[in-house]
Amino acid sequence: MRRFLPVLLAVGMLVGSELAVASDIALPSIDLQLPELRVVHFDGPISPADRLALEEAGLEILEAMSPHGYLVRLNENSTRAWPRGAKVETFKLKNKMSPEITDLVSGIVRPGGPITIKALTFRNRSAQKLADYVRPLVPQRAPLHYTSDGSGRSMIWVRVSEDDAAGVAAKLAAHPDVVWVERFMLPVLLNDDSSWLIQSGDPVKGRTVFRNGLTGYGQVVGVADSGLDADACQFRFGESRDEVTFASGIPQPPAGAKANPEGKIISYFIIGQSEAYDDAAGGFHGTHTTGNMAGDNYEHRATRTAAGRDQHDGMAPGAQIVFQDIGANDGTLRGTLGLSMYNLFDQAYRAGARIHNNSYGSAVISINYDSDSASIDAAAWKFNDFLPVFAAGNSGSDSNENVVPRSLGGTGSTAKNSLVVGASGPVEIMGMRLQNDLVVFSSQGPTRDNRLKPDVVAPGLVYSATTDNDTLIDDGCCVYGTQDNKMITNNEDNNCNIDEGFPAFGTSFSSPLVAGAAALARQYYTDGFWATGEYSLDDGFNPTNALVKATIINGATPLTGGIRGMYTTHPLDYPPSYAQGWGRVNLDDVLYFDGDERVSLVLNDTPNPVPDNPMLAADVELAPFAYGQTPIETSDEVRWQLPYLSGNGRLTITLVWSDPPGTPGALAAIVNNLDLVVIAPNDDIYLGNLEYDQAGHSQPSTSGITDMVNNVEQIIIADPDHSQTYQVRVSGYAINGNGDEGSTAQGYALLVSGEFLAPLAESIDPAVGVPDTGLANVTVSGQNFVTGMEIDLGPGISIDEVQVIDSQTALIGLLMVDPDAELGPRDLTTSLYKTLRGTATGLFKIGTLDEAGSSGCSCSFSSSSSSSTGLLSALMVLVCSIIIIRSRKL
Repeated sequence: MRRFLPVLLAVGMLVGSELAVASDIALPSIDLQLPELRVVHFDGPISPADRLALEEAGLEILEAMSPHGYLVRLNENSTRAWPRGAKVETFKLKNKMSPEITDLVSGIVRPGGPITIKALTFRNRSAQKLADYVRPLVPQRAPLHYTSDGSGRSMIWVRVSEDDAAGVAAKLAAHPDVVWVERFMLPVLLNDDSSWLIQSGDPVKGRTVFRNGLTGYGQVVGVADSGLDADACQFRFGESRDEVTFASGIPQPPAGAKANPEGKIISYFIIGQSEAYDDAAGGFHGTHTTGNMAGDNYEHRATRTAAGRDQHDGMAPGAQIVFQDIGANDGTLRGTLGLSMYNLFDQAYRAGARIHNNSYGSAVISINYDSDSASIDAAAWKFNDFLPVFAAGNSGSDSNENVVPRSLGGTGSTAKNSLVVGASGPVEIMGMRLQNDLVVFSSQGPTRDNRLKPDVVAPGLVYSATTDNDTLIDDGCCVYGTQDNKMITNNEDNNCNIDEGFPAFGTSFSSPLVAGAAALARQYYTDGFWATGEYSLDDGFNPTNALVKATIINGATPLTGGIRGMYTTHPLDYPPSYAQGWGRVNLDDVLYFDGDERVSLVLNDTPNPVPDNPMLAADVELAPFAYGQTPIETSDEVRWQLPYLSGNGRLTITLVWSDPPGTPGALAAIVNNLDLVVIAPNDDIYLGNLEYDQAGHSQPSTSGITDMVNNVEQIIIADPDHSQTYQVRVSGYAINGNGDEGSTAQGYALLVSGEFLAPLAESIDPAVGVPDTGLANVTVSGQNFVTGMEIDLGPGISIDEVQVIDSQTALIGLLMVDPDAELGPRDLTTSLYKTLRGTATGLFKIGTLDEAGSSGCSCSFSSSSSSSTGLLSALMVLVCSIIIIRSRKL
């Protein structure tokens, strides 16, 4: 794989360049075996007994080698008592190299000039030790950068001559601490109807999410980009100069101070060798993307309940921003040199960001799981409520508008835990309506290990906050050793410019739109909308990144047009496809609000069991999902019974998990493999991601083979049966882990959407209870009853052991009325998965003994806590239960 320093994904933007040179170095054989390293393969999922056998043999587990293998290191105490049935292979030098480095070391290709090489270590190895090893291999003043990140990885970047590149690469790969070597180049930029299009997809419905009170308020989004016009009206809360958050080079990642916690921009970090504010050479890219995501003209500020809509405000105008400037004023993203993606995200996380946009990638096609991909996955695995969003790339066609498959832009677009976005068309441009088309430049998947990317698409031709018309000229700046003037945004004039004429275009601008949509989805959970369809802080919880990602994917709408260029139109497959992923983002189809027919249910949201997962800290401000299952392990299976359906609309089930980081260059990046299964009322079996028809709808499985590569699985049933209910199962096929603590159990999110029916009670027998009394085996009759249903009769009445007999009958094992419960009629509320609620008015009454009379067995007892009274109470309830049972037999 050829590895480049990323570029910003805007069409037509400046492509990045490489950033002295080494002496002659002897070249070892590329087929050299590394005697201390072995790959141990198992026939199936790796069991705890298998891992224990490796440890008892004195073998150090270094990496996961998917799908069922580990890379291990031998030492002088190793017994080499391999687990029974395991297949053991030697590990060769070339296994540590990207394909391009392999060709370079083999002499198949020459780099065409000096290059920068990047090496990554096994976990918990010293960056200083590796730097000391490398220094003698290169001239004294050759640029050398190295760092360690919070995931335990160390990495090094070194500049070498064309003649010595192969030797240095081979020597780096031969070092016992190094796991991966690749080529590195500076990334490049992957160069207002979008809000209603993403919110509802319907101009009549319009911006339904804004109208229901979601604006991004209370959310913090992060951006890493070329720079920002920090004093523009979209990025401050008022006219005063005090409202501007100025750039600072302190601290560097991973430290993350909040410079202006109450401001629109919480912090403006200058990363590494980048330079402050936005630049003309990069097309003022960062100002565009940040405006798309969360720009908000302070003249009409967004609040919790109102978007304060101005022309060209962003998708989440109420959100605050953490900005990380990685751009130099020559248009390159020089701040990424010597930077771990893990540390970049760690800094943003510490400053408060929970959604993070990244509109940059490789200057050339890159579909491999590389070192940056693994670093991104490590951050999302640990910072389990942090969702990185990446642009797919702009290499989807050649110069003649021929479609180019497998054209992703590397970095985050080939990671597992990122949300990757391609470019659909705008509502209208030059008289053409393109909202159902894919733009021809949008990069396509799959990744090298055949994972589905991009995940979704969004408009890639947009209007936004744009450049400052009055730029600051900085004379006397040296660019590559020559005098040159450069133009950067003027942080003195409080401008409020927007695009005019032709919009900006590229997946660079699709990505921040979806990042803004993800901030709205996250607010949906933190503000408690998920439970009742209305704002309810008592129901708010901190969602995992997996649940936010599942929400965006679950509501996606298929693009039904073609792949459109200026002069050509190509056919476009229905989702799931390597061109459009799961379709265009449509929040209205997944965010349930009070009165909607379509309902989404959070069946599960379990954080990853990482020992230092900040979501699980004792002092968290907002707790995770209260109804979550335990993390899943190999062979575990969890089941849910879905509610009844109305008979209208599709049924969509989405499973997402943030997987542990894989090994760069591994043939399959997946580490922990979960499976999604749906059992239909007629016993047909549907499997996640498999056997779709041409319209993008799941078909019953005929093979039984499950998806082994993706950590997103979805089932879409077009015309679900409404006479009976469906069962959903999630199983842990192989939770192998990667050697890190906690990685042999997996958190996950499960979300379903459809036109579900709430359970509704029609009668209860007995219908009267008396204070300080228990009723056993109470019968509730109604409709749409499903196992797992809860029954509530208001304060003063506790209910235990609800058993659903069939869709129309449920039994309450024990109904207890408190001594001081208020007399009078009670409403009976039946609920399922918290969200579906049916209320029947006045079905039950708390009355006197005379009123209870013939309504059933009313067993009176004292609620005293004394042991003798408690025993009497239990006996009374038991006697009452026996009487009721006997009466039914008669």
